[in-house]
Amino acid sequence: MEPVTEAVEALTEDRPEPPTRRRSSTNVVLAVGVVVGLVAATILAVLAFGAGSDAEAARHRTDTLHHQIRGLAARATAAQERRDRLADLRDAAASRAEELGNALDASAAAQNAYADITNRAAEQYNAGDVGGATATFLGDGKTAFDQMAATVAEADRALVAVQTAIRDLEEEVR
Repeated sequence: MEPVTEAVEALTEDRPEPPTRRRSSTNVVLAVGVVVGLVAATILAVLAFGAGSDAEAARHRTDTLHHQIRGLAARATAAQERRDRLADLRDAAASRAEELGNALDASAAAQNAYADITNRAAEQYNAGDVGGATATFLGDGKTAFDQMAATVAEADRALVAVQTAIRDLEEEVR
């Protein structure tokens, strides 16, 4: 057995020792780089997640603002329409009031015309012309009276129109 032992010893002596692994500075730098990269990737992932939730919150705020803007625009349109309606009603009431004024002027003129005819007929009667006074009352007096009655009726209709226009305006204002 000695020859086998000697052969084993010869083999072990001829064989060089395995080289020890040395950590080179390149390997250390690479390891540190990988660790730093992983940390940076983790930080960026957290930031990206945070940015995503910030973006979602911003989208939500934007949607809310758009909804509020649409609501305000609808309210502005409704207010504009109401203002236009009030202006129309105001103008209608003013127009009806002017028509009433014109009707009252016409009524006053008709009353004055009737009074003039009545005075003329009274002068005729006082002068002893009973037939002329009667003819004046039955002719010109009746015509003037009918005209006065028509203008008073027109003034009454104009008054009702003014009252209706004012009531419509008041109801719209409420």
